[in-house]
Amino acid sequence: MYLTISDLQNGIQPEILSVVTRSSDNATRAISDAIDMAKSYLATRYDTDAEFARSADDRAPVVVKLVRDIAIYYCLQYHGMVEINEPRRTAYDDAIRYLEAARSEKVVVPGLIRLTGSRPSQSSYVRHGGNKKRNNQF
Repeated sequence: MYLTISDLQNGIQPEILSVVTRSSDNATRAISDAIDMAKSYLATRYDTDAEFARSADDRAPVVVKLVRDIAIYYCLQYHGMVEINEPRRTAYDDAIRYLEAARSEKVVVPGLIRLTGSRPSQSSYVRHGGNKKRNNQF
């Protein structure tokens, strides 16, 4: 698996994680959902199949951090916490913003392989629009 429970423990205290998840199945489900979320953002620009097939030191550190932050947030959500603390919510929001920026090609994710060739989901970033209308009166 791309991300393990021990990877989650790098972002949250192990005691808190065990209380929040209650079982390893909940943590595994949160990891799986976080990977699916990251894939949905990155699949149009990057080879996500190759990235998420990696393990241990072969993984892109930025993607590991993003998926870990999303997975921890999901663990807290599945626990039913009414109020998720502000740093955890900010880490989740930052991860989603980064993934959105990667999808719209505003940032490049280091360590990921760019898609080349023709793929149905591949698109290029083209800005549409024109100049503002001028109301000149003579």
